[in-house]
Amino acid sequence: GVVFALRQSLEKFKELGIEISNVTTWGGGARNKLWRQIQADIFNLPILISPTQEGSAYGAAITAAVSVGIFSTIKEACREWIRIKEKILPNPENVAVYDRSYHIYRTLYPKLKDDFHTLSELAT
Repeated sequence: GVVFALRQSLEKFKELGIEISNVTTWGGGARNKLWRQIQADIFNLPILISPTQEGSAYGAAITAAVSVGIFSTIKEACREWIRIKEKILPNPENVAVYDRSYHIYRTLYPKLKDDFHTLSELAT
């Protein structure tokens, strides 16, 4: 479900005309080989693994560098500062399976949304 939700976000970017050719990941989740492959397969995009462990702080530093004029764009800053140690490619067989599952997920979520809120209230 988590990676399907992330895929929805990627699709929103595409709807806005923002082309995404890969996803870069770092930190704890990037250490899990299965998690990286699931992301590549569900997104149907290469997953680039950075050796950097503190992704949030690194992203903030990149944003600050652009804000103060060290770089003119986020893309330029990323090109200069982000290093890649590994690239995970989607497995076409898995992509086909996850695509079918994703379409089921997309229809289930609106039907279950109210139930999710009820479950959340029970937890508080």
